[in-house]
Amino acid sequence: MSASREPNAPTETIRDDSWHGRLWRVVASLDVDRAIAYSLLARGWQFIAGPITLVLIARYFSPELQGYFYTFASLMGLQILFEMGLHSVVINTASHEWAQLGSGDGSGSLREPLMDRGAVHDDVGMDRGAVHYNVGRALERLVSFGRQCLRWYAAASLLFLIVIGSGGWWFMGGRDLSENQWSVPWWVLVCLTAGQLWTMPLISILEGCNQVLAVYRLRAFQAVLGNVVVWAVIVGGGGLWAAVGSAAVKLGCEVFLVAWTYRSFFRPFWDRPTTAAISWRTEVWPLQWSLALHSILQYLAYFMFAPILFHFHGSAVAGQMGMTWTVLTTMQYAAFSWVQTRAPKFGMLVARREFAELDRVFFQAAGISCAVLLLGCLGYGLAVAVLPHVPHIWAQRLSERLLPIESTCLFSGSVFLIGVFQCLVSYLLAHKRNPLLPVSVIGNLATIGGVVLGGSYFGATGAGAALLIVLLCWTLPAAIWVWRSCRSDWHCAGGL
Repeated sequence: MSASREPNAPTETIRDDSWHGRLWRVVASLDVDRAIAYSLLARGWQFIAGPITLVLIARYFSPELQGYFYTFASLMGLQILFEMGLHSVVINTASHEWAQLGSGDGSGSLREPLMDRGAVHDDVGMDRGAVHYNVGRALERLVSFGRQCLRWYAAASLLFLIVIGSGGWWFMGGRDLSENQWSVPWWVLVCLTAGQLWTMPLISILEGCNQVLAVYRLRAFQAVLGNVVVWAVIVGGGGLWAAVGSAAVKLGCEVFLVAWTYRSFFRPFWDRPTTAAISWRTEVWPLQWSLALHSILQYLAYFMFAPILFHFHGSAVAGQMGMTWTVLTTMQYAAFSWVQTRAPKFGMLVARREFAELDRVFFQAAGISCAVLLLGCLGYGLAVAVLPHVPHIWAQRLSERLLPIESTCLFSGSVFLIGVFQCLVSYLLAHKRNPLLPVSVIGNLATIGGVVLGGSYFGATGAGAALLIVLLCWTLPAAIWVWRSCRSDWHCAGGL
């Protein structure tokens, strides 16, 4: 008969020194949970799938068909103008209401409401009048907010369908392809994208309610299945229907998540709330309009390098810029996963005024995010510097498709500073405020002017230098000052 261990006896820690044990300890030290893992999977898949798609397009598409394919993609990106920054607003607003649903025990701990088949239940304190009222009021406010978001996005989707659909049809008409070759895929693609725009607030509400694992698992599945469908359509001779297939996969996955997996959760959203309601004018619009302006200017400042260089220096330089910027921004988005997946938790901690825990979680996530991004930028710069000296034909060809090392260093440094700025923005948005709007407006306008001027005279090196100078001399220093001031003021007693 073996001796029993005393209840309070310390347990012996068994150290696994196998290779997978050491690997797991490294992963654990990086604070990689399942949501981050799925986000990194989606970003890593882009590195693998991107070159395959390019090869297939070059093999099966004519130059004219390729031009229409990428024009379709560029025009679909204009949905950001119709979204008007509401995605971030939905996440942060929903997280504040979700925090109240999860605090039924009155302890202020970050306990989650129970999810039973996608429905919200709270098993603590429901027989206490005050707590029951707070939980019920938070649920009513969440439902009210969700219904208003659905109305907003329904109008935005309809406007997108009319403006982008008819505008794109007019813009692409009478060019290299006959209307029969592209018009039907175009209109189907516009309709599917408009449907996806309408489902966006529902996915954002789930993310704000801390269902980040389900959301990022969905996005990873969308990325993989979407590319597989695109490849199959291209190889099968479907032409421009490849873009339609990708959009159909994205919309289908989101509809399944909302209408099936979380159908019980969303059932109250189809009924009109009877009591507490969120005021869009006072609680949503002040943050939304500032984020809309920020998003539009940021899009113009950070995603116009290739068109500007194309206009002044030709398609070859624009192609180098496009590939370099794609690699760097993919690394940036992957590193930001550590902060982005914790945005709902930030909002919940702010709602419960657990500022010490907020700072602990934020600094840990932001530190790992910035460290990963720095290592990625340094590694990419090293690879660009080494490639021209590798005695292999494919290394030489790849080197010719990327910007030279001088321009790469400028843009790599800029991407790292942008990553730091994004972390600060995420922290402040958790308080449902955007005090960095003046900093962003001035910085983005200066970036646009500097990139146009520097890019026109000095090519990619001039554009990269202009971006880095603005970030170093204005955007990041001003953002740090605002962040420190707001953090001090808001976290004082009565400051928030």
